[in-house]
Amino acid sequence: MPRVCQLAGMGELSSLPDLIPHPDLTPSLTLNGGNHIMKQFQRSDRLGEQIRRDLSILLENELKDFGYGMVTITAVQLSRDLRHAKVSYSFLGSEESRILIDNFFFREARRLRGQIGKNLSIRHIPELLFKFDPSTEAGLKIERLLNEVNDKRKP
Repeated sequence: MPRVCQLAGMGELSSLPDLIPHPDLTPSLTLNGGNHIMKQFQRSDRLGEQIRRDLSILLENELKDFGYGMVTITAVQLSRDLRHAKVSYSFLGSEESRILIDNFFFREARRLRGQIGKNLSIRHIPELLFKFDPSTEAGLKIERLLNEVNDKRKP
């Protein structure tokens, strides 16, 4: 009889036959053929990672000539039907340069979509929507503030 167990504190229940819950298991792990545990990836996860890698390579080549600053693609989230992709990016540079980067992405989204579509073997290439991800900037700001506090504490 299968036991129902809660895995890795994720709040999801999974039915696993005669398996004792183990802290290393996550909800994405399933039994395959009885004894082997394999991680299942959703197609959207694999496709999103491929788009992230391809965009990173394209942007590295295209933006290095402009000298705007450092742009990093942090994540790509695809819709369930794989027709829309929200591309999150972080940027280290001035506010004026960030506005230029936003305009670049708005202008060039269709062309970038066509470029990454050459490497993907899917029927419909997702529409790209670029969104700024402020987490890197926020992390650097927090680190700078902590360093200032530490500097003040030193005699």
